Amino acid sequence: MADVVPIRQSQPNCDLDAEASVLSAIIIDPARYDDVVSICGPDQCYADANKRIFEAIVELREVAVR
Repeated sequence: MADVVPIRQSQPNCDLDAEASVLSAIIIDPARYDDVVSICGPDQCYADANKRIFEAIVELREVAVR
């Protein structure tokens, strides 16, 4: 019988290339910012580095809008 891996030990679904593409889209075309944040946010990034980049983009946007 095959070993069963408990769910808590398996890797969550993630697509690092998709995360990078979303961040790149915002950086290349800042007009897409509102479209992107209406769908996802920093907390939905699996990679910590991507989450921090997304948070920085959000923070910069908030400063620019003031």
